[in-house]
Amino acid sequence: MHTDSPPEALQITRCRTTADFLATLPWLIGEAPRNCLLIVDFAQSRAGVAARIPLPRQPAPGIATALIESVLSLLERSGSSDREPAVVITTDQPFGPRGEAPFRALAEQLLRRLRRSGWHPRELACMAADGWIGFLDRSPARTKRPLSQIETARDALGLDPADIPADPSDLPVRRPGLAAEITARCSELALGAPWPPAASETWPYETIDLLETAEAPGFAPTAEWCARFAQAVSTPQGWFVFAMVAVSDRVLIDSVVETYGATALAATCVDRTSAAERSEGEAVSIWHLFSDIVSTPRMRARLRTLLPILSDAASQLPAEWRAGPLSLIGWFWWLCGMPSVAERRIGEALDLDPAHALALLARRFLTLDPVAEWAVRSQPSRLAA
Repeated sequence: MHTDSPPEALQITRCRTTADFLATLPWLIGEAPRNCLLIVDFAQSRAGVAARIPLPRQPAPGIATALIESVLSLLERSGSSDREPAVVITTDQPFGPRGEAPFRALAEQLLRRLRRSGWHPRELACMAADGWIGFLDRSPARTKRPLSQIETARDALGLDPADIPADPSDLPVRRPGLAAEITARCSELALGAPWPPAASETWPYETIDLLETAEAPGFAPTAEWCARFAQAVSTPQGWFVFAMVAVSDRVLIDSVVETYGATALAATCVDRTSAAERSEGEAVSIWHLFSDIVSTPRMRARLRTLLPILSDAASQLPAEWRAGPLSLIGWFWWLCGMPSVAERRIGEALDLDPAHALALLARRFLTLDPVAEWAVRSQPSRLAA
């Protein structure tokens, strides 16, 4: 795993059992993994680069084969010399009524494929909602084990749960003073008022300024910034401009404005194929432009830096202003390879407004192929050995 810290600054945890290794995972990758297939490469006895592949939300023909091919592709690109990775399936699903592990068939198929391809996993395990299992366990009674064993291993290794970064699925705590200021400013802006202004040629740049301001070192959301952000991303136009610059570069937006004027962006719609929007002609379609987007390490690093700020802002907003921001945050989490967090944010947006066009759009993105994420933490607090 990549690290910006000198090797001597890292603590080394020696894992003697599968339970030990499972206990160290949150410290190794920087967060508690959920609903994913986690691959940890090893250099001799030390854990190296980690990769996460989101698990499919529902079974589908060929999905297991595609997932296994993704694992092999990632491993081959890792440049591993030892070819002894650890693979862990983490899921919110429970064990079956007869003790059968979730994703057992996937694990067994993956093990066969890895061995045929010259890979010899040192760990292959599943952590479920109500227990765990090591598929490489040679004991005759290879069955479900209690999660308390992992907790016991954690305590024995001296790992403090307080050191684990906050769960990314939790929004920051609402701050009453700031929230009251934001509510007052939102009332002045009037949600639903025409935006962007028909005569304005500067609104795309004002939206970009919101993003660039948030990326400045030491930025903390203000009432004015939060209200302006919510106003912008509550409309297809502002949502598109903010998202496009966040996942690519402002040069694309600058080029459109310089060539066609801000009116071209003002015609942005969610999806021009829908009956209600077919009259928009050549309007910019968010779905058509973003449905083929490819997540890159650079993009994910940028979004990971931005997401805590956007999440903090969303948690301070009045309920009627949250759907647009939450849908954008959800899509960003999906691009970061965290579909479970994405589903939660988008679900919250739809709970607030079941007909919100941008929240419905974000939910459509969740139906696309999952995104794999390499190097999920840039500064691990520990190395497993």
